[in-house]
Formats: sequence, structure tokens, C-alpha cells
Amino acid sequence: MENNYYQRSKLANVLGISKETLRYYEDKHIIEPKRDPSNGYRAYDGYDCQTLIYLRMLRAYDYSLEDATSAKISFGDKAFEEKLQQKIARTEVEIRKLKREMQLLEDLQTLSQAWRENRFFIRVEEWNEEVFFLEQLHGWLPIVDEERNHSVKLLTAELPISFYGMVLDRKACGDQILSSDCNADSSGIFWRTSDCDVLPESVRNIKWDRKFRWKTVLHGVLQFSRDDPEELIVFRKIRELLSNADLAQDYEISSDIAVRILPVSLPSAEEFLEVIIPIEKKITEGESE
Repeated sequence: MENNYYQRSKLANVLGISKETLRYYEDKHIIEPKRDPSNGYRAYDGYDCQTLIYLRMLRAYDYSLEDATSAKISFGDKAFEEKLQQKIARTEVEIRKLKREMQLLEDLQTLSQAWRENRFFIRVEEWNEEVFFLEQLHGWLPIVDEERNHSVKLLTAELPISFYGMVLDRKACGDQILSSDCNADSSGIFWRTSDCDVLPESVRNIKWDRKFRWKTVLHGVLQFSRDDPEELIVFRKIRELLSNADLAQDYEISSDIAVRILPVSLPSAEEFLEVIIPIEKKITEGESE
């Protein structure tokens, strides 16, 4: 192997790396080009090729360039096995993250199909989820807070699929169902306890603004035009959903309502919101006794 010589472009093609990467390794003195005795051209020999193969393997195991070139790593060493264990732990987190993302995608697909089959679909579901909320906007005004903004960036980067939405005053759709002067309490990021397994420790410990317990919920979808005054149309549409659910005799709204913004193409004149209304069974006088 050591008698073979490769010019930069050929070696880059053989190993599937860029010529810029080869130059970088040259600058770091990891490989040293020589003169091909057959033609005098600057080239790399078989030892350089072997060095790059080992380097790529070690980099795939998450070794830093410094560690990979320190000559302190070898198959069969305890340090090597410990490094593999760290890689295994990170891979397990990635697998959990992908499984969580798959679940969320399937849930969104099911929701889309349910709405397509019934535009007024709303149903009772048992979720039993603890949900955290970090406020980003209040009354549509951004909250100027560097620590909060940093937390939002971390969450949106680490969550499998960001759950961006609003928290609405339950009285606007419950006790004061005819009210039309209520605005969203706040807008921001939701995440569930089931998301925490895929979040690094630094993100899991982010200070949240509100915590909800979604045990039994009314789950539905709203569609409305972007030309409608949003504060009014959302509440009116929620009241329509509640009337279609025909559950007034058995349930009451137990806490503030959450709505999630659903994806649409940018030129679309329509908007869609997933509605999550926490409910609980009404207690009659006979049951209370």
C-alpha cells in the first residue's frame, strides 16, 4: 500500500472527502504530501491513505481531532470502550427522539384525516399528560428577555416538533360564552412530560411559566380565514365546536384552553388551529353527597 501514490483530487475521490479537508489535515500536519517518484508530482502515499481511513473511523465514534491523532486510542483499550459507551448513550437518546417524532407525525396525520372526513370533528380523549408552557408573546407583544429568548431557542432546537400555540382564557368559552372581548392570554412553546426523555438536562431544567394537567380533553380543529378578526373568530369557532360536541350536560371546562397552530402553505388564505379543551365531568348534587 505504501508504494501507491495519490494526487489530491484522486485521494479525495477514493475516500469520499473534499480537497479542502485534505488541505486542512495538511495544515494540521496529520498527513504530509510527498513527491511521486514516477513523475515528481506532489502526492500522498499509502500511509497517508491509511491514516485518513483510521481518522474517519475515530471521528465517527465522536473522537475529537486532537484525541484521534494523539496515539492514545486503540481497539481493546478501556478508554476506547468508555468512548463507545458514551456514543451508545447519545445514540439511544437519538432513537428515542426519532420515535417521539414519529409518534407526533402520526398523531398529526390522524388529526388531518379526521378533520378531512368531518370538518366539525371534535371528540373526548383521555390524554393524562402534564404539559409545560413557556411564554414568548403576551397580547401579541414580544417579551424582551434574553434568558427567555435563549430558552425558546433551546426548546425549538431540541424538541422533535415544536408545539407553538396560545393559551386562551377559559371564561371566554365557558362561563362568559357570549364574551367577544377576550384576547389570548399568551403565545409560546408547549412541551409534554413525554418530550422530556429526548431533551438534554440543560433543556429539561428550563423554567416554565405555566404547567397544565391534561387528563380528559375535548380535541378538535378550527378552520378560519386570515381576513377574519382573529380574536373574535377563534372564540366563535370554539363555541361552535362546543355546541357540536353536545357535551354541555356532562362536562365543564376545567382549565384554560390551548390552541396549536397547524401547518399551511404560506400563500394560503386559510388558517387551522388544533384545539385542546381540558374538561371534567360535572358533579351533580346527588353525586356530591
